[in-house]
Amino acid sequence: MDELGRYYTDSKFSKLLVNQLNTKTPAHILDLGVGDGALLNAAIDKWNKAYYSVVDIEEKTFVKNPRINFTKKDLLNFSEELTLNLFNDQIDIAICNPPYKKIKNSKLYAKLFYDIGFRSCTNLKYLTSDLLFLAFNLSLLKKGGQLGIILPDTLMTSFDFELFRKDLLQYDIISIIELPEQIFKKTEAKTYILVLNNILNENKFTHLFQANKSGNIISKKRIPSNYLIKRMDFSFYFFKNNQIKNSISLKEIGAKISRGRNSKKELQNLEIPFFHTSNFNLKNEVYFPPTKLQAENNFAIKNDILIARVGSRCVGKFCLVKSGERTISDCILKVSLREEFVLLFFNALNSDYGKNWFRAYSHGVCAKVISKNDLLDFRIPLP
Repeated sequence: MDELGRYYTDSKFSKLLVNQLNTKTPAHILDLGVGDGALLNAAIDKWNKAYYSVVDIEEKTFVKNPRINFTKKDLLNFSEELTLNLFNDQIDIAICNPPYKKIKNSKLYAKLFYDIGFRSCTNLKYLTSDLLFLAFNLSLLKKGGQLGIILPDTLMTSFDFELFRKDLLQYDIISIIELPEQIFKKTEAKTYILVLNNILNENKFTHLFQANKSGNIISKKRIPSNYLIKRMDFSFYFFKNNQIKNSISLKEIGAKISRGRNSKKELQNLEIPFFHTSNFNLKNEVYFPPTKLQAENNFAIKNDILIARVGSRCVGKFCLVKSGERTISDCILKVSLREEFVLLFFNALNSDYGKNWFRAYSHGVCAKVISKNDLLDFRIPLP
């Protein structure tokens, strides 16, 4: 990822996206954020008689085809109007690999969201540049036109963006393809190809797919569309369908889950002992000395189970507190549950089932995250 939040698309996945679009003879194709031209080139290979309107924040010397109209524009700068020098206003297909950056929500975006029917998105805590690019594309696409866009894991799986997914499901989604990790250079970003028709959705089911590193689709599932408000990733639903039947969730047994209040840096400045993601060990057990700490949510006591909630490689690490008390950082989730469930939960975390659970439930563009709501869904196998 560069300083503008851009990931450049591999040619295999550019072709995969373009091949999902079934418009036979599009007259006009749009590429917002053309980047290094991977999606554009794949589209030209398939539709060499179409006209193309392409946009980027930087000048592009490779765009010299007479059938390509290039516009230099910063789409995230709302001091400029979203007007483009298009050949015509009938965009048949839009293709896009947007930048991925967090953006503060603003009333400036309300009209854009209302115009495309994304009214719930005005209530999001924060926005991302990829969401805005998706909205820009839909606002420019003709009715019945098709959009193929690469989106990050955050939009597709995070609890923070359920309102977005609710709005998105108004559209006729052709496919959602989960791409493998580490397909972009210098990042582990998890991404998806979303392909939709710019018409209202009348289907009760949506097809989810999974692709391999060769750019081939290897698996698919048919999911009730209303389920996808929660999450839109193939791996999650594949795991859900293969969970242990004789089990009970942490929510059902009344487990209490909390996280630390302070960051590692803040705790270091306070000069008090604390437990952080770097303190997990291979034995998955920790022994703390007794203290005079009062029972509060930001520290762990005997029989609590601590879980790393965030990190590229440490999310899902866990340990059982065998004795004493210790303050925990805000990167740690603490699970407190009745004594009869402690070892059952610990053993479940330590099993193949537990490892697969974290692979299915963790989400995030770069650093993976597990939320309290995710963890409450964890099911403990019963004896």
